[in-house]
Amino acid sequence: MAATAVYASVVRVPEGSAGQQEAWSVANTGSSQTFTLKLGGKYAVAVIASTYGTVTLEALGPDGSTYLTALTAFSANGISNVDLAPGSYKLALA
Repeated sequence: MAATAVYASVVRVPEGSAGQQEAWSVANTGSSQTFTLKLGGKYAVAVIASTYGTVTLEALGPDGSTYLTALTAFSANGISNVDLAPGSYKLALA
């Protein structure tokens, strides 16, 4: 069963005291969401859902239409860290 009533955040983990902040979040969704990150670096991806499924973070590929796995699927109600480049991303729910 797919994750439902999902609350998710993707937050940049600053390096040192001068690190720039960037964050994206979504509340109470039941569908995959797209977003853009302007800064690269280490990010924390956190997800909570009322129905336990999995989430996969995908990056938009160089063809501009295909999404590629940036962070392998992990269980909803979890957190993971990942290094990301600036670009367009999708949080895919399953």
